[in-house]
Amino acid sequence: MRLKALLCAGMVLAGVAASVMPAGAAAQGSWHPVRLELPDGYETGYLLTAAGKGGYAGMFKSGDDLDVVTWTDWRPSVRGVPAGHYSPYVHDQNSSGVVLVTASDSATGESHTFTLDSHGYHRITSPDGYSGAVDGIAINARGDILGMVGDEHNRATALWPASGSEPVVIPDERDTQAKDLDDDGTILFNNRKTGPFLWRSGTTEKLASPDKFSYPFVSSISNGVVVGSMSVVQSGPRGYVWRTPGTPVELPNSGEPAAIGKTGLIVGKLFDARGPYGLPSTWQGADPAGDLPLIRGYQGANAYAIGADGVIAGVLKPGLHDEGGMPVVWQRTP
Repeated sequence: MRLKALLCAGMVLAGVAASVMPAGAAAQGSWHPVRLELPDGYETGYLLTAAGKGGYAGMFKSGDDLDVVTWTDWRPSVRGVPAGHYSPYVHDQNSSGVVLVTASDSATGESHTFTLDSHGYHRITSPDGYSGAVDGIAINARGDILGMVGDEHNRATALWPASGSEPVVIPDERDTQAKDLDDDGTILFNNRKTGPFLWRSGTTEKLASPDKFSYPFVSSISNGVVVGSMSVVQSGPRGYVWRTPGTPVELPNSGEPAAIGKTGLIVGKLFDARGPYGLPSTWQGADPAGDLPLIRGYQGANAYAIGADGVIAGVLKPGLHDEGGMPVVWQRTP
């Protein structure tokens, strides 16, 4: 789901593709990239989330500052930052286009979390007994919100139901951190000492470790299927998928999976790097589903999210050492 999107057919897509894709750069393998238009004056940044059907969100730079930028029906809009805040970070976006954003309070430096929709920003308030700091993590299709509240002395995971009822507070151990939220309310947790687990309505279920390994790091859950990775000494991470909590399966030639979509499509990095930053690639279930090609003139790419329609969102890197990049989506080649 997160980090914790088929393109709209018709004249809009044709116009976007024609205006941003260099000749001869469109199709490689089973995917092709389409570079998204940025608002005037904006440069590189991070396209981190995907609602699908032309809806995306990320943070992009104008001068020295980052602003939230969203796309609706392929058209970009500058959404700035919540009033009185700076340094926004886009965590997630659901299929309705609601974006989950964290930003720092200009007066206190405290972390606050907001939803962003067509009417603007709406702050998420802390549960009783916790400080004002809220760090967002994920939002699911029905609008439930997952976040972390409090501080190192009194920290907890909180789940704000879309119904508007009081948030559910789950006290955290020091080594435990929530990572993602499924559409049925299941929370995906990592634990550095005991390994990852699922939480659902007060009941927990441990995820099995791959053979010969222990304590994998999980990153995303969708429809009950989990993806994550296991570090291999002196050779880097290997990707895994859990179709059930007790059955981890290695993804062929995979490094770190970034996200899984509703149909079981997985996006992440290849284990065989094929370049300075590795090449983004895909798997369907546990089978390879095609690499994500670059557009000519770019040196690398990162893929971050899969929308409800199966389109993948990320960035193209202009240089080998650039952290951010230009917004791009990959769709399947017919």
